[in-house]
Amino acid sequence: MKNYKSFFCLLLLLSAMAMPMSAQVVSNDNEDEVNKVDKRMTEHDYVAGQVLVKFKDQNRVNIRRAKGKFLSADHSAVNDVLQKYGTEEMEQLLPCEKAGRPLRKAKAFNGTTIAEKDLSQLYCVKMSEEHSMEVRQLVDELKVLDEVEFAEPNYRVYIMDEGICDDYSNNPLTSNQWYLSAYGVNQLWTKPIINAQRPVIAILDTGVDITHPDLVDNIWTNEHETNGEEGYDNDNNGFKNDLHGWDFINQTSNIHDFNMHGTHVAGIAAASNNGLGIIGANPLAYIMPVTVMQSDGTGDVATIIRGIDYAIANGATVLNFSLGTYANSSALRQALERAYQSAVIVAAAGNDGRCVYSSHKHIITPKPMFPAAYSFVLGVQAITQNGSLAGFSNYDDNGPNYSSEFTFSDPDGVNYELKAPGVNMLSTVPGGNYKVLNGTSMAAPLVAGAISALKMVKEYNSQEILWGDLLHTDNIAQAYNMSQRPAELDLMRIMYRERKELSEETEEDYNGDGRIDAGETVSLYPVIRTTFGEASNIKMHLEMGDEYEDPNVVEILTGEVDFGMHLDAYGKGVSVNPLQLKVADNVANGRHIKMKVVITCDESDVTYEGHFTMVVDNMIKLSGMITEDMTLTADHEYLVTSNLAIPSGVTLTIEPGTRIKFNYYTGIASEGKIIAEGTPQKKIEFLANNPSLGWSGIKSNDTFKYCIWEYTGSMGTLEGQIPFSENSIFNNSLGSRFISNLNRISKSNIINHDW
Repeated sequence: MKNYKSFFCLLLLLSAMAMPMSAQVVSNDNEDEVNKVDKRMTEHDYVAGQVLVKFKDQNRVNIRRAKGKFLSADHSAVNDVLQKYGTEEMEQLLPCEKAGRPLRKAKAFNGTTIAEKDLSQLYCVKMSEEHSMEVRQLVDELKVLDEVEFAEPNYRVYIMDEGICDDYSNNPLTSNQWYLSAYGVNQLWTKPIINAQRPVIAILDTGVDITHPDLVDNIWTNEHETNGEEGYDNDNNGFKNDLHGWDFINQTSNIHDFNMHGTHVAGIAAASNNGLGIIGANPLAYIMPVTVMQSDGTGDVATIIRGIDYAIANGATVLNFSLGTYANSSALRQALERAYQSAVIVAAAGNDGRCVYSSHKHIITPKPMFPAAYSFVLGVQAITQNGSLAGFSNYDDNGPNYSSEFTFSDPDGVNYELKAPGVNMLSTVPGGNYKVLNGTSMAAPLVAGAISALKMVKEYNSQEILWGDLLHTDNIAQAYNMSQRPAELDLMRIMYRERKELSEETEEDYNGDGRIDAGETVSLYPVIRTTFGEASNIKMHLEMGDEYEDPNVVEILTGEVDFGMHLDAYGKGVSVNPLQLKVADNVANGRHIKMKVVITCDESDVTYEGHFTMVVDNMIKLSGMITEDMTLTADHEYLVTSNLAIPSGVTLTIEPGTRIKFNYYTGIASEGKIIAEGTPQKKIEFLANNPSLGWSGIKSNDTFKYCIWEYTGSMGTLEGQIPFSENSIFNNSLGSRFISNLNRISKSNIINHDW
């Protein structure tokens, strides 16, 4: 539900990914008095000896187990890999998930559809101690199997609690809760209740002190277990005696908090209105304790997923994640997509002072925090008592309704939507006590509790309308008062169709990456959404996107069209009618052409502009099998559009100075001969057409003659005279990977390169 504009388009209680041998350190010894994630490559921090793997729906893999121990898999390739790395256990993370059941879909705020996935084949692989340090190797071998949808380490997560300022034990302390009025929460308490059912807020954290005087009356109770027999799973949900939640760390129904973080979070969200201590953002909400984090504030994705499944299965309507990770876990995302179908998800943005957009330039290296950065999760930043962003808070410098960055993993964009108080936050801690803490961990439950209260006093027919009210206001009281929702048009991206000649009867879908061939006639289909109210009679006008742009690079053939459809509130659609242009034949290769679509509708007096950039290719394209000897010359540039094959008996000669680009996941496979003899002055270049995506490499079963070559990937350039021997390969599938027969490389082979 985060909005993004394409130009042409935990988990910590704070975690990340560092190699297991360099575990993260959470320190209170800093100027902000908040816990931060160590600034090392934290996205490589994961549990040693554990891997999360999901098998494809169409290639179902049956796992044989005995008393929880792994025996075998019915697919030989899968079985061989699992056995190779000493797999001892294969835990099905969602044991109650039924394969083949109807999968639900929910509309998101940005107009996209959040579809849940079949998670019946999601497993946590536990390796033997002997192989526990080979997590990455197991992940790499699983990922290439046809049966596997994804494999990833079981990433660690960390709490986002912050330094202790003071202790306010055993006093009526509501007057010290400045944050309640600052976020407008107490203004909701006098509104008439229209949804009397008490909401359930799942606190996925270090646990909750369920005996705390300010919390005990609001602790969720599993009614099916209330009158059940001790020691039995009376409601058949897979958990014995889970009267008040479940501890997934110790596998027990006895709920405690040996850290204090979870108890502090719970009090901000839903402490009782009982005349003692403090009051929560929604004093009528139930607190469902779901312990997924260790007492030291660390955790892992697999345990988080178990907790998510439990919370949703037992009726939680709001999920609070005061935790996070810089690792973008596919398993976590899919579990949360499933949860989104029935719950509002709120998460802390993190406390490292990082921008969410990796492409932005800041003093502290930008990086998105998950799950807060996901498009369907409300990411919460922390503000101070004067309304400014807290110095420790991660942040989104593009605002709540716009994302300047999207990835293959997150095509709907990443960003943080909300800001809420997160400094000097007084709340409950174990033992009937109270503490002041700082952090986005404290801002998130304020929002979670406030949303649960808002839904009790205001009717919402869909979650995206709730999001619209939240994202267009500064606090929860303003969201309650929101009634007028004018249309706000947004060009999300451009879909392309291309035609070599106007006379062709059919059009072929272009690949959508914004790259067009010189001389082509292109039909543009804008994707437009309204980020608020409905829009009708939408008109579009195409023009050059910059007053200094050369008008001779394109000819606009159809510049004025009707969008052709009505958009409901928070709706999204693809234009029925195309805008059309023709690219000049002589446009230089790699030329960026700036274009603009001007959009109007009847429901708004505002004229909206959507900018996009086309990238022109003027290259000779190569693909398929070469059937006879071929020479690539330096006076042309080449693009490998799909995998290129050189059969036995055929020679591909590449002249010095030749430049060859590769589309994503394409490369060259040779059973014949490749002759590429460059010079230091005229290098032969192999590089990705899109550096952010990379390419799959060159593999030759014959000797690749010595050449001076330059390899350009997303991480930089490698140079040298490299002998390619039998079955050697170099590639950029991971952005900067280089594999070769290093035994064949000696100092005498290397020319003009400092190794």
